Amino acid sequence: MHRLHIFVAVLGLAAIIADAQAPTEPQESPKEVVERFYKLEAEGTWLVPDRWHELTDFFTSVQSWPPDDPVSVLRSYRVGDAKRNVVDGTTHYEVDVDYSVWGSINFFLRFTRAELSKGKGSVAAEPVERVSHMSLSLTDSFVMGGPIWNEEKTKGTLRWRMNGRGGSSDVSVNTAIRWVTEMRDKSNDPAMKYNAERTLAILKSLSTGVPVPALPAATGTAEESPSKVASRFVDLESGLLPDQWSALGEFFVSVPKPRLE
Repeated sequence: MHRLHIFVAVLGLAAIIADAQAPTEPQESPKEVVERFYKLEAEGTWLVPDRWHELTDFFTSVQSWPPDDPVSVLRSYRVGDAKRNVVDGTTHYEVDVDYSVWGSINFFLRFTRAELSKGKGSVAAEPVERVSHMSLSLTDSFVMGGPIWNEEKTKGTLRWRMNGRGGSSDVSVNTAIRWVTEMRDKSNDPAMKYNAERTLAILKSLSTGVPVPALPAATGTAEESPSKVASRFVDLESGLLPDQWSALGEFFVSVPKPRLE
């Protein structure tokens, strides 16, 4: 009888150890993961590098900082229900996100209105409707930054992650206003400040529901700062022969002629 009690106790202890070592299910459902990601993204969480590493909680692959894509400005978004999908014995979940986008802001702080599917600009004061199809897998592995040939899988917490490469930013209008204002105030570049003022005028109109103000077409918007143009000119000019100077035409109002002396 004493041996029986010992045997039962050993079985119970083994069960407790096995239960403690068994992988636990993630606390967030696939839909909750997508909802939390979009909420943080709309608030501008990843417009700065401080919290960039947290993207590994949401994606199987994360590009290095800074991101290459412009910042998209959203009017609203809606996360749909998760749909279960089994492929080759592996369970995935599909989540659709419907969102409406006003346009995008590049890293020169220039605002560009979103385009419709046929390449036409959206109607004044109307956003463009789009859909993102998110596929999520249950995994504890992710890849972080760097060129693809240097990337290695890293082990983390077992959770639902979106398959694909995360790192772009979709933000609300108010977040975009705050970000452009901060970037303008930090910059000493007159072209950046010029673009920022025009972009802020558009964003503030969108935030209040007022139609976007018409901007003078003749004025244009600077794509590059003066210092970047000058730097690009020096790099190109230093490697050209006199009979190749026509390549410098884009830098001058009047193309200079070579002076051989």
